[in-house]
Amino acid sequence: MLNNKKNEASFFISRCLKMLPSPSCIVSFADSSVDHHGYAYQATNWIYTGLSAKRTEWVIKGMEHLHSKSIADKAKKGGGRWEELKKMYGDRLCKRERPRKHRYIYLIGNKKERRDMLEKLKYRPIDYPKGDNGRYDTTPEDKPQMKLF
Repeated sequence: MLNNKKNEASFFISRCLKMLPSPSCIVSFADSSVDHHGYAYQATNWIYTGLSAKRTEWVIKGMEHLHSKSIADKAKKGGGRWEELKKMYGDRLCKRERPRKHRYIYLIGNKKERRDMLEKLKYRPIDYPKGDNGRYDTTPEDKPQMKLF
């Protein structure tokens, strides 16, 4: 059952953006691997600039929950990380393609500041991606407190 209020996500995003200093450029991503298209960003007029670049990430078999950056941090900074991690994890360490994400940009500032930032953007604005727009249950789970005494 969905108990969330209409436009709850876009309202929250809008309020957060108003707290940021001006001028600012905010970049956020919607995870395409779980069929997110960034509808909350679209509803709050973010600029869509396409999918993130194709990249690979490190994965440890049996520890897939670990982020690639967390895995990399287990080795010393600098070159030779792959070899060092291979010694630690052996054949359990592998590389895989990282899912691409939808990239959204929001510019905060007066009209001139936003125009100047837009001209400097590496990516050009394109049409929003479309797909099945689903509503998500954002209601927190009701968990009873444990007894203290």
